[in-house]
Amino acid sequence: MLATAVDEVPGGPGWAHEPKWDGFRALLLRPEGDGPVRLVSRRGNPLSACVTSSFRR
Repeated sequence: MLATAVDEVPGGPGWAHEPKWDGFRALLLRPEGDGPVRLVSRRGNPLSACVTSSFRR
């Protein structure tokens, strides 16, 4: 998973966004349907507790 600098964030079906904050990479996983959104490291470690409640669904 290598990041590439772009002027705009891509959109549309099938795109996933991978922000990188302060030395660690995070993946936001949103399941189909009404399941909970999860924030995990690229190794699958949970990171949801690292963000404030304003970022949670």
